[in-house]
This record gives sequence, C-alpha cells and structure tokens, in this order.
Amino acid sequence: MENKLKNLRESMTETVFEDVTFDKALQRKIKEKALQQGLGRRKAKWGIARKMGVYTAAAAVLIGLFISSAYVSPAMAEVASKIPYVKLLFIKKDVTQLVAERLDEKKYKYDGIGLSYRPKKELVIQIPSSKEYYNRVKADVKKIAQDILDSQDYDAFTVNVMNFNPEPVAEEEDPKLLVLQTQIFDELKKQKFDVLSLYIVEIPDSGGEREVQVELADTEKRVAKLKELINKRIEAEQKETYGIKLQKVNLAKREQEGRWGSVISAMAQELMGKKDFQVKGLSYTVHPEPKLTIHTTVSAGDDHAKEYAQDLELIIHHFVTSDEMKEFVKGEPYELVINSKEKKQLN
Repeated sequence: MENKLKNLRESMTETVFEDVTFDKALQRKIKEKALQQGLGRRKAKWGIARKMGVYTAAAAVLIGLFISSAYVSPAMAEVASKIPYVKLLFIKKDVTQLVAERLDEKKYKYDGIGLSYRPKKELVIQIPSSKEYYNRVKADVKKIAQDILDSQDYDAFTVNVMNFNPEPVAEEEDPKLLVLQTQIFDELKKQKFDVLSLYIVEIPDSGGEREVQVELADTEKRVAKLKELINKRIEAEQKETYGIKLQKVNLAKREQEGRWGSVISAMAQELMGKKDFQVKGLSYTVHPEPKLTIHTTVSAGDDHAKEYAQDLELIIHHFVTSDEMKEFVKGEPYELVINSKEKKQLN
C-alpha cells in the first residue's frame, strides 16, 4: 500500500496552499449561484438546477473505488461502506431536488432551496408569505427535509427553514437604457467585436453617475474603436457620456474553469455531507493551472492525519482520473492539497 501511495504522490505536482482562497471567477460563481448550490434562485429554476449526470458519474466512479478498497486503509474502507452510493446512482437527483419535489407534493409554498456550507453546513429552505403561514408550516417542512437528509445519510447538514420576504424590485427608472444597452451590444456583435456582455449600470454612491461595463475576449484588440462606437451611440441617445469599464476574459480559462467546477460539484455534496469524511470545504482555481483544495476538520497533530490524507488523496485521484470524468478533466494535470483544520498541508 505504501509503495502505491508513494507512486501516486510522485505522479502529482507538489503544491503549498496556506489558506482558503477563491479566484475572481469562482467568486463570480459564488455570487451568481452560491458555489453552484446556493440560494437566490427562484422556485421555477430549482429542482433540476444542477445537471445530475455529473452526480451519477461521481457515484459510479466511487462505487468502483470502494470495491477495490485493498488500496485504502480499513478506517477509510469502513467510512466508504456506510455511504449508499448505489442508491445515489439510481436516484440521479441531488438532495435539494428531492426536497423540492416532496414540498411540491405537499403543496407547500417555498421560494428557494439550497445547500449552504458557510459558516455552517445547512440545507436552507426559504418560505415566502406571511409570518402566520411560515409558523404554521415550518415544523412540517423541516421534518420533510430532515427525513430526506437522513435517507441519504447526509448527517453533516442541519435544516434551516427561513421566512423570506424579498423587498419589491423597484421599477426601472429609465427603460430606454435597457433598449440602448441591447442596441449597443447588437451593434458591436454586428461589427464582429468579440464582446461577451455589456451593461449600463449606476455606480454605487455616485449620485446617479452611470458607466458601461463591457466583458470581452482578451484576444480582442480593437479596444479604442470599441470605446469610440459606444461613446458615439450614448452621446447621440443620452446627450451625455458615460465611463467605460472593460474586463478582458481568457475564454480558454473560462471554459476550463467550468469543466473543473463540474468536478468539484460532483464531489462537494458527498464529501461535505457526511461527517465521516471530515471535510468542511472544497475550493478550486485554474489559474495558472487546475488546483483542488480540500479543507478538513482533521488536526495536523492527529496520529492518523497523514494516513487519512493519503487515503483521501487516493480516492480523489481515482475519481478525477476516472473514465467518467474524462470529458471534464481532459487529461489536464492538477494539484491536490488536503489541509488540516489548522490550515497545514497534510498530503
């Protein structure tokens, strides 16, 4: 076993990761969809929010890993034996979808369902409507969610049922800006500018000052011409000028980021949802190259910390390099860091 683990470690790039960090792209993902599992999505978009093919693939791989557990310590093999991956393989749904479907069956109102990993691991359900309705259904909704968590052996999550009444969205002060925004974007695309997005926004705490925020491929060289076209159109329509803020995007890195995000998503719910795995967080970056970081609750001073890290490293390596993950990983080398609760590297 030691030789196999030694060979595995030597085949991987060494890395040092001292703290939990997120690259800008991951921060954007968190803001947009809360690490692909967060809150803020409406009921109509829940349920099938994540593509369960990824989770199905993850289950299939992990089944194979644990069948060949001669490479894994008895302690980790015992952990693996407690986890119903075969059941997960046939369910093909994530836990938030299961909860959403059960609440729909019971005709309960809800605005959003998501998994929150910080500051603690929670399955959060947002109940709209009045306090009276919330107080009447809260206990039943919580029991439904808890029963589903229990059925999937997700013992690391608690259930948090919240009364959620968002502030009404103010009407757009100047709907003409939306039209202008679309017209400018369409004109730039017509002239073959490699523009990804364009928004006219009000700058916070500026007294109403606006700017044009443009996201474009980093291969686009006609920046001066682009700004000129934007300014001319705004001056003609609004009789004023706006600042222009450009953000260049490496399209290859964005595509790579999306693929590796799918790999992380496939691991997150399982590794973080079961206490036995002792995982409190996962993060990743593709800058400059893919790096996965596993944040654990294991103490660096624990007698079995190194063995734990070796076993977890082996499981993750088999998972990442499996046939089912090929379309996401594409044979790219990656770095893996397993950190203790003191943020010391264990592997």
